Amino acid sequence: MSSLSLAVGLSCFLAAEAIAQRVTVLHTFTGPDGYNPRAGLILGGKTLYGTTYWGGGPGNGTVFAVNLDGSGFRTLHQFTPVLGHNYTNGDGANPATGLVLSGRTLYGTVYGGGGYGWGAVFAIDIDGSNFVVLHSFTRGEDGAFPNGKLLFHDNVLYGSTEYGGSPADSGVAFKLNVDGTGFTTLHVFTGFGLEGGDGRLALVGAVASDLLYGTTVSGGKAANGSVFVLNTNGSGFNTLYAFSAEVLNSSNVYVNGDGANPFAGCVLSRSTLYGTAQSGGDVRLGTVFSVNVDGSGFTTLHSFNNNDGSYPYGALSLSGEMLYGTTSWGGSLGSGTVFAIRTNGADFTSIYNFTDDSTPGTNRDGAFPSSDLVVTGDALYGTASFGGPSDKGTVFTISLSPQLGIISAGTNVIVSWPMAYAGFDYSKYRLQWTTNLASPVWRAISQGPVLVDGLNTVTNPIGAYQQFFRLIQ
Repeated sequence: MSSLSLAVGLSCFLAAEAIAQRVTVLHTFTGPDGYNPRAGLILGGKTLYGTTYWGGGPGNGTVFAVNLDGSGFRTLHQFTPVLGHNYTNGDGANPATGLVLSGRTLYGTVYGGGGYGWGAVFAIDIDGSNFVVLHSFTRGEDGAFPNGKLLFHDNVLYGSTEYGGSPADSGVAFKLNVDGTGFTTLHVFTGFGLEGGDGRLALVGAVASDLLYGTTVSGGKAANGSVFVLNTNGSGFNTLYAFSAEVLNSSNVYVNGDGANPFAGCVLSRSTLYGTAQSGGDVRLGTVFSVNVDGSGFTTLHSFNNNDGSYPYGALSLSGEMLYGTTSWGGSLGSGTVFAIRTNGADFTSIYNFTDDSTPGTNRDGAFPSSDLVVTGDALYGTASFGGPSDKGTVFTISLSPQLGIISAGTNVIVSWPMAYAGFDYSKYRLQWTTNLASPVWRAISQGPVLVDGLNTVTNPIGAYQQFFRLIQ
């Protein structure tokens, strides 16, 4: 429910914008509870689960949970210190990616630590019990430094590493069963190579019909990364699209039209993949793109220009025909943005600009988000890598329920709210009024709204008594 009050007959003022994004910080990290949440969240029931790269008592990162309303924050696991020149430990260190959830079990990866110091795959119950390392990487044929979010499909986990594999040491795609058995290297990447190299630093992003789809940050024909497909049994590797080489424009700046260096995997909708490229595009600040699963129809949906954000490191989140994402920099205040765009490239919207983080201690909402978002109801949930009072990151939510706007018009007031915003449909909201907020009796407005420039508008005469308005779904 969204509500807004106005003392009609006594004063009249613009009480709200037609849409005002309400940002709530659910948790601000301080260090002992975690530091630098680089990855996104996953939703289980009414609880969000996530990881921090640093922090916790030993300082090597945490797994945490927090309720949707911000209550009940708890640390589920603190990764232990690494030891010796090999930086090994029993449970791993520095989780850089998000979690996947199956039943009551969370699965994730750590970038370092583990039995050999090259990272690990782990499982943990949602109450923090039964933590177990499923696989420790060796930097042999199994890879090293897992860098992408795991995928869960038919009780099998799929993922990728930044290094390892031979002879190029350019990373692998892998799979293993949820009990830790059956680890298999599906593909060994062959490096940067301008000619012939199939990529380096791979990120698996989608799985469907026994096919894995992903991206490589570099490599490909022009060394700017690629989109690939691979059978879940390891056969049939194919580069669907290789990002183009940058060329000098009239301003003597190297640019390209499609983007470069995708640092996140793709999301799949029917027969189309959607993703972000961290750089490249019209002014080298990144793009949003789509490509069909057969490699045809590559389209640059949006090229960032800094005012609307720059350097999108995180994956996209899909809800209906809308894509939601974050940029790590740029926006009106320079600390990153949350954005929405339709799958056809229309209606790009900067939903939120994170506040300035240049002066320590002044930022409250977070800064420099580098992850995907959870979309549920009429709200978005995410993490900011830095910012907050301790500058160690935040968990935030952005409510996109409609906000009332009220303006005076002679002897009347006009109450308005959007028909829709950033893909959220407000057609089911109804306007009500009351004269007393102490013990209100809410009544429906008799006249229906009139659509004006994309806004539902209701014109009310100013009477001798005050009126309070609210929207209810």
